[in-house]
Amino acid sequence: MRLTIVTATFNRAYLLPRLFESIASQPLNHHQIDWLIVDDGSSDQTAEVVGRFVLPAAITLSYVKVPHGGKHRALNEGFKRATGDWVLIIDSDDWVNQGGLLKACLAIEQGQALGALHIQLPLTVPKASRQYCFVKPNRLLSFSERIAQEPLFDSSYIFSQALMSLRFPTFEGEYFLAESALLF
Repeated sequence: MRLTIVTATFNRAYLLPRLFESIASQPLNHHQIDWLIVDDGSSDQTAEVVGRFVLPAAITLSYVKVPHGGKHRALNEGFKRATGDWVLIIDSDDWVNQGGLLKACLAIEQGQALGALHIQLPLTVPKASRQYCFVKPNRLLSFSERIAQEPLFDSSYIFSQALMSLRFPTFEGEYFLAESALLF
C-alpha cells in the first residue's frame, strides 16, 4: 500500500517545520509514503523552507507551487498529482502524533477489507476541554450516515485513489471549502 500525504499551504513557512518534524519522526514499517506539498501562491519563504527538508528514505517529498486560489484549489492540484493508492490530507498548521501514520495505515488496511473508499479519523485538538471520538468506531458508513449518527467534529480525511477523480467545485472569490464538500 502506498500513501500520499497532501498538504496545501499558504504563507505558513513558519509552521511547516513542525509538520515536517512530525512526519519525519514516524515509525513507518513497510509502508511507502509520499508527501506532496502544494504551495497555494505563498509570498513568504515556503519554497526555501521546504527545500531544506530531508526526510527518511521511506518518505519521498514533492513540492509544487500554484497560483493563489484557496485551499480547495490547491487540494485539487494535489489530488491530480497524487501517486499513492490512498491520499491523506494533513493541513499545514497541523502535525502528526507519534505513531499516527501507522494508525492511519492500519485504518486504511481495515477500510480496504470492508470495501471503503474514504476513511475519517478524529483529530486531537491541543488544550481542548474535550477530545472527540466516534461513538461507534470501525464501521462502514456513508458520509450522510456518519453525519446523522455521530457527533460533528473536525477529522482527518483519507481518500482511496478510486475517488481521486473527484474535484472541489470552484466559485469566484471563494478561497476555502471544507474537505467534507467532496463527500456530499
